[in-house]
Amino acid sequence: MRTFVLMILLAVAGNCEAADWADWLVRGNTFGEWFVVDRQAHVTEYANTATIRNVNNTTRMWDIADFTTEKHAGSVNATSLRMEREYDCGRQQIRIIYIARYSGNMGEGNILGSDATVSNWRPVLLGTIGERLWRIACGRR
Repeated sequence: MRTFVLMILLAVAGNCEAADWADWLVRGNTFGEWFVVDRQAHVTEYANTATIRNVNNTTRMWDIADFTTEKHAGSVNATSLRMEREYDCGRQQIRIIYIARYSGNMGEGNILGSDATVSNWRPVLLGTIGERLWRIACGRR
């Protein structure tokens, strides 16, 4: 049921009247099912709702930025970034807890580098991918 509700939410949020649901749900990846949060010309952002969990007064969720071509990320060129983000739902803030850079799409292939340095809290800006991720993680519509 949660999967169905999320698919409806993503369709409405993305103004996608004639979406093919196969484009919104990616199965068979090593890390589970990924839902499309945003699709641009050079990058598609995915969220994994199965990873949502509450930690103290915050919520955490994994997401992937999947690039059509290699992108310079840190000191290496990566095809995808897999991140764990933490969300302060009440204060509308977001920060990165962990990031890994991969040689392949969808967090596949070799890990080219990773960083577990927790970033500073940043406000959730309206109309951004961060807002979409925050809404999914915090259960907002």
